[in-house]
Amino acid sequence: MIKNSILVPIDISSPLKYSPLWAIELAKKFDVPIHFLSVIKPIQSETLTHTFVPQNIYHNVHTRIVLETKQKLDDLVNSFNMKGLKYKTEVKEGIPFFEILRASIREKSDLILLTNRGITKKIARHILGMTSYKLVQNAPCPVLSIRDQQMERYCFKKILVAIDFSDHSKRTFRFMLEFAHHFGSTITLLNVIDTETGRFLDGQLEKTDLLDRLLAKSKDDFSHFLSEEKLSDIEIYTQDSHGKPAEEILKYAEKLGADLIAVGSHGRTSYLMDLLLGNTSYYVVRHAKSSILSFRPSRTF
Repeated sequence: MIKNSILVPIDISSPLKYSPLWAIELAKKFDVPIHFLSVIKPIQSETLTHTFVPQNIYHNVHTRIVLETKQKLDDLVNSFNMKGLKYKTEVKEGIPFFEILRASIREKSDLILLTNRGITKKIARHILGMTSYKLVQNAPCPVLSIRDQQMERYCFKKILVAIDFSDHSKRTFRFMLEFAHHFGSTITLLNVIDTETGRFLDGQLEKTDLLDRLLAKSKDDFSHFLSEEKLSDIEIYTQDSHGKPAEEILKYAEKLGADLIAVGSHGRTSYLMDLLLGNTSYYVVRHAKSSILSFRPSRTF
């Protein structure tokens, strides 16, 4: 549920107008305050490390930079129509990931909103991934990453939710029902049977026979999964598939024309391992053309 606030990190050195606009749209739909946060790098480490500077001068420089950044952030936010909305602006000094994470915990944020232009080069994607990836893996609340196609549309018509019928999937689905209600979206639930790992193999069954059984079980699981939820008037579709989960999710999202993909993030692997092997959620976050809403199972949202 989105009931406390939406956290919106803003890079004031190269701000995108889409972050405030998307924040405004979400705040109106969910009737919650917006917390705009700009993080500046530690000033001393950038400019004064190798120079002896009197403490009073350093303090004056530091104060001036913080105040100037706060003024730029205020000017940016106030350039939009904020009438009727509750919001606050804040500037913190430090490492962006840590400050964003601390703010989300301190403010009990329900959602972190990230907007960025599509990044096509491999190296650039890795650079982008440092902050975005860490937030996806560690944020105590869902992280919404808006991509190019949604930058100026401010709506989600088709939502794809990747599930595995776990309790975490149920919480994710309930969260997405709220999204679908506010945006007038349809929801497609996708379960991918992983046939690319050793877990799929069974010495007692032929591979094709086992797959048929798992696909049949998936249909039963869908029926049970949906029977436990209050669906109101939202259109819900189900789909099962098999193969490598991340690739199947992306493939079906493109086929569906999904505006938004909701996917769980377990936060169990290291950044190095994700670069070498890739887990499902991070692979989807990095390669999806549509927007992504990622969840961690550690907090009841």
